[in-house]
Amino acid sequence: MPASNLFYLESSFAGDQDKLFPLAGVKQAFEKISKVYTEAGYGDLFYSKIREGKKHEFTEDMQKEAFERLNFYFDNAITVNEK
Repeated sequence: MPASNLFYLESSFAGDQDKLFPLAGVKQAFEKISKVYTEAGYGDLFYSKIREGKKHEFTEDMQKEAFERLNFYFDNAITVNEK
């Protein structure tokens, strides 16, 4: 299984105005990561979101959504053997 949910905090929220991580590269990375998760049978565990009008930032609303997703993962924790 890919190292799952912590990647979400670092990279799955992207802003379409981010100058450090241009949108084209972010989309390409999300596609590759999604493919790896899907091929491993865990496609439902990778979550990504590109926010319109956002730069390189992690706003309060983004943090709220990130922690809601983490809570979902922790509440529905599975192991490789269970899958």
